[in-house]
Amino acid sequence: MGPSKPLMGPPQAMTRQRVNLVGIIMALFVPWFVFIAICGLWSFKLRYISPGVVIAITVSLGVLLGLYTLYRVQLSCRAVIFGHFHLVETGRFAVWLLFIAVTASIAFVLGLLMGSYNYQTNMRSIFDVVSLNSYVEVNPSTMRGQELMDAGKVQFVAGAGLDVRLANGFKNTDVFCVAPITVNNLVLASYDFWAVGKNCCSDQQADFKCGAYNSDGPKGGLRITSDEDRDFYRLAVQQAESAYAIKAIHPLFFEWTADSSKQVQDDERAGYQMFLIGIIGHFAFQAFLVMISVACFTKNSEFSDAMGQYFSLRGAEEWAETLDKTALPSIWSTATYTPLAKSRQILLTRPGNVEYVFPGTFRQGGNYVQVSEAAEVVLIVGFDADSGRCYSGVVLQAHCNFPHKFSRTVEEVTSAEKKEAPASPSDWESQDTRCPSVEKLRRECSWMSRSPSGARISPTSTLAKSASRSSGLSLEKFGELEEAPPTREQLWPCCLFYAVKEGILVHFADDIESCEEVVRSVQARYRDAQGTVGAPPNHPQVHIVRHSAGGAPPVAGRMISQVLRNDLKRDFKVFSTASQQKDFTNCVAFSMRIIKDFQLAVRGFDIVKVCQSNPALGHKTGEVVGSAWEKLYHAV
Repeated sequence: MGPSKPLMGPPQAMTRQRVNLVGIIMALFVPWFVFIAICGLWSFKLRYISPGVVIAITVSLGVLLGLYTLYRVQLSCRAVIFGHFHLVETGRFAVWLLFIAVTASIAFVLGLLMGSYNYQTNMRSIFDVVSLNSYVEVNPSTMRGQELMDAGKVQFVAGAGLDVRLANGFKNTDVFCVAPITVNNLVLASYDFWAVGKNCCSDQQADFKCGAYNSDGPKGGLRITSDEDRDFYRLAVQQAESAYAIKAIHPLFFEWTADSSKQVQDDERAGYQMFLIGIIGHFAFQAFLVMISVACFTKNSEFSDAMGQYFSLRGAEEWAETLDKTALPSIWSTATYTPLAKSRQILLTRPGNVEYVFPGTFRQGGNYVQVSEAAEVVLIVGFDADSGRCYSGVVLQAHCNFPHKFSRTVEEVTSAEKKEAPASPSDWESQDTRCPSVEKLRRECSWMSRSPSGARISPTSTLAKSASRSSGLSLEKFGELEEAPPTREQLWPCCLFYAVKEGILVHFADDIESCEEVVRSVQARYRDAQGTVGAPPNHPQVHIVRHSAGGAPPVAGRMISQVLRNDLKRDFKVFSTASQQKDFTNCVAFSMRIIKDFQLAVRGFDIVKVCQSNPALGHKTGEVVGSAWEKLYHAV
């Protein structure tokens, strides 16, 4: 018997037994890459020259990411609220999928906002200016605004400067400051070139402290291209016209700078710096979220290791007491086993070795089991609703024409020679009635021969019997003749493998129901051994789930001998941590190793569905048993 530990906590898809390094890396970098991609799309030149392409890419990525996030959220909600746990993946990275989807959506929105802000604040004006013409030696006293309608960067002639006496400020939340550009403070017929800036002057007096206003070197200007800002600067110029009785027929607005080309580079650098700060900041933000999640998952894992993974009606102290009081299953207390019934069951002792004998036979000592090459793998899972313990065994149900063959050595000891009695019809009666083609199989099995008793006797038994007629004790002749003891063969349609403390029980039966009774009897005897009071003799709280996992491979004998050999090297433990599970075994872990070695898919939601289809079991039982099974799936 190998009861698994009780379960408590959220479904397996939402918790982890150990930290997943690949999942952490994906959770850290996938949302970060989404942020970089969206922020870059909305910050730089592709948006300026092909805004439609950027919008199309953004919409496509946003729709895909949004749909995937909604898909993950609704799966989790259905699992948590409605109990549809079979819809949620339980693979290696499943615990991080919802986290990645949600944080990637957050990164998408943050990248869109950050990119738009960077574009509007820094990059757009640079792209506008670079797309226009550049002019040098511009003389404000002789040139008119209509002549430089396409100007982006300008360098003024020597002597050009600001006439701060005519400066003005227009306040609309921000103060929009303007000052005319002249040459040697000459009075001009039309002031068409204006230096501008925000919040760098007074709205009540003539002063201007914007840009390179106090520089004595060459002067240049970068064209203001923002339509919204130009409207307010135009209002400030109109105020100056009215206040100072001047004219500005076609005013052009420039950011006053010492070197317009260098200023373009500085502004562009500021845009890239903002982008770099954004991606570094988001990486730190994402790393913080990942660390919080890892801490939560680790804490939840430790909580699960102590108390189980699925919600139950028992409290933490009760479950801890259940684990502490769970004795190791043994053939001396809970598992039904007696050496007198070796015709139906054998014990592969632990620690021990299992040898593989071609074709499809494994042996330990004098017991030989030839596994059918055409068998159905049936998983039997038992659940004790009163104690919360799980039990599991694997049945290989052979095809009618290819039964399992169990043979064991027979030590024949005779004290005196006696006449050979004629065989009675009952002695000739064999297992032929179990399968119509058994006799055919016997004729094909050349390594066995028929004995008068109806069981299989190896060819060496004939020599042994000849020796027994001339000697009182035939066993003495085995060593002299270097012959193996005779073997007795029996044919069985069902073979159950069940792990206990002393080893692995191999039980032979005529039908699958008999195998279920073996598991049920283990559960019932364990309840009796634990002192369960008040349970009826038939133990109605002991439930059995049968699940057909699929066909066993033709080389099942060789594969299962390897599983048996490895499992007998492990110590039996009812409970062990996920990191230690590979070094220990129990009935559930052993069954799972057989299923996985046969490359058959049996997951927790398969057990949930089987329980849901059985009114005697119900959904709650399926959840607990399925979650217990799923908990071990990636640990064995």
